[in-house]
Amino acid sequence: MLKKRGENYSLRLYVPKDIQHAVGRKEFAKAIDTSEVVKARTPHNYRIPLIGLTSGMRINEICQLFLDDLREVEGVLCFDINKKKEKRLKTTSSARLIPVHPELVQLGLIEYANKLKDAGHDRLFPLLKSGIRGYSTDFGKNISKYLNPFYFFEGISINAQCF
Repeated sequence: MLKKRGENYSLRLYVPKDIQHAVGRKEFAKAIDTSEVVKARTPHNYRIPLIGLTSGMRINEICQLFLDDLREVEGVLCFDINKKKEKRLKTTSSARLIPVHPELVQLGLIEYANKLKDAGHDRLFPLLKSGIRGYSTDFGKNISKYLNPFYFFEGISINAQCF
């Protein structure tokens, strides 16, 4: 258990067993719809959870990515988490390079990014708009309608769970 400074509650970290259980449930399958229609119309609903699961990045870090934040460093494809342009970081030390999981490449991340670049976009998820909490506001609301029943069923307090 982790205690948050100055707060009266503890955070319980997800363990691999929790994540395996969550991704096997139908609510999670609905949240990460892999149909071609969803991939084309709302690619963020397909790609953001996969990036989160394979990278450990915060949801807003993923949602606010620019295409040039996906870059090769010393021969390794990475997500460049930085404060360039209008992006936000949780802390100064949050700036970092995160290797892209090979499964994301296999699932077409590079081709997806190239199509966006060819279409004149500069963001990895151009349909997301900035809100109160950054670019993750709308995405977080939408995905939580699928995942909240899972949390409730499993007895997990949403404010007390973290990755």
